[in-house]
Amino acid sequence: MTLANESAKIGVWDYFVQEDKLIWDKQMYAVYGIREEDFPRTDKAWESSLHPEDKQHAIEEVNQVLRGEMEYDSEFRILLANGEIRHIKVNAVVLRDEQSKPVRVVGINYDITARRLAENALKVSEENFRTFFSSIADLLFVLDSDGNMIDVNETVLRRL
Repeated sequence: MTLANESAKIGVWDYFVQEDKLIWDKQMYAVYGIREEDFPRTDKAWESSLHPEDKQHAIEEVNQVLRGEMEYDSEFRILLANGEIRHIKVNAVVLRDEQSKPVRVVGINYDITARRLAENALKVSEENFRTFFSSIADLLFVLDSDGNMIDVNETVLRRL
């Protein structure tokens, strides 16, 4: 299991709700860019790593998860001490006692920053292409591999 987590760069964590005790494996420290000895192992310590724009939403999601209102399958950003922003994907399950009160939350975090950056770059590229494609005065057609027209620019539409 450790080999799989390290290879995939997946951090595993365990939160003991009543004790407010948060246990991370070594990959979690790598994901969050901190040393084990610098982490106080509480929920508040995790909260302090959240990006200011995501903090309120991320904390509210955790509260919804603890109340049983949603599954914990989410994304948020963290802010490292050096100013680097990382995008984190989280999945977790809540373990409850006989009265359905949350006792533990066990989950994983992994860094999806590269994926987010690639998605944003693709979006910008697509927007640039659309702007260029629309602004050409000549008639432009885009055909698929079978020769079917799948897109035309504004010039073609104006001449129809």
